[in-house]
Amino acid sequence: MVLGTTLIGGLVTAHYRADLQLPAFLSDVQTMLASETLAGAHHVATGLAGDQAQQLMQQAGSAFAGGIALALARFRPGARSDSDRLAYVAAAKKSTGRKPLIKC
Repeated sequence: MVLGTTLIGGLVTAHYRADLQLPAFLSDVQTMLASETLAGAHHVATGLAGDQAQQLMQQAGSAFAGGIALALARFRPGARSDSDRLAYVAAAKKSTGRKPLIKC
């Protein structure tokens, strides 16, 4: 169980960091914190003005959701082939309007 959690968490985190597109208005420290985890992005957003906080959380949420979709596709019970997994990722990405970053 722990190994599965570690693998899935690592996959989600790797996708989050690779897919995250941070706004240019963040300082170097804010960028570092926000790029580590979704919780880090939330922490940074609490110190920003409304529109800036919303923009940061939208980007962070989208990157995190993409990582979750990828992990679900990769480890989803009943996914018998890579084409099944890719179809699942494509459907999940369609709802966010972003193309898949990592192929299964």
